Amino acid sequence: MAIVASDTNIFIDLWAIGLLDKLFELGVAVHTTDFVIAELSRPEQSACIRKAREDGRLVVKTFDAPEIPSILKLLEGNLSVADGSVLLYALEGGYTLLTGDKRLRRAAEERGLEVRGVLYVMEQMYTRSVISREIYKERLEQLLQTNRRLPHSEIERMLGGLE
Repeated sequence: MAIVASDTNIFIDLWAIGLLDKLFELGVAVHTTDFVIAELSRPEQSACIRKAREDGRLVVKTFDAPEIPSILKLLEGNLSVADGSVLLYALEGGYTLLTGDKRLRRAAEERGLEVRGVLYVMEQMYTRSVISREIYKERLEQLLQTNRRLPHSEIERMLGGLE
């Protein structure tokens, strides 16, 4: 089973459109870090993540004090500690990194990691029949409204392919 390491914004975007639970149905092992979990500020998001963790659908890497300097070495270009933690974790495991953060994406790609975003995750949910065509279309349209940083032309292309 493939392993992906997820950044905070993937959890937030999927939660915003009601699909966070579906992430754990993709047939991949979803991992993240304790620093990423700490960034989730809404109780409902935290509850969903906590349940996935308790059910064994989410693995959370907890960093010990001796590992912190390795994270800090990665904090270039305004990366947060959470960004550095998930980047280090993905690098050490050779995992695909899930993020929508441009700076983190660039840092990961420069180090040879495969990086995917929320649109890829959505496409996988649809093509693997985790969500229906109707839900896919509806949630892509919601993403246009909830996350202005996403490439609107790509979402429009994805929506156009459904007609």
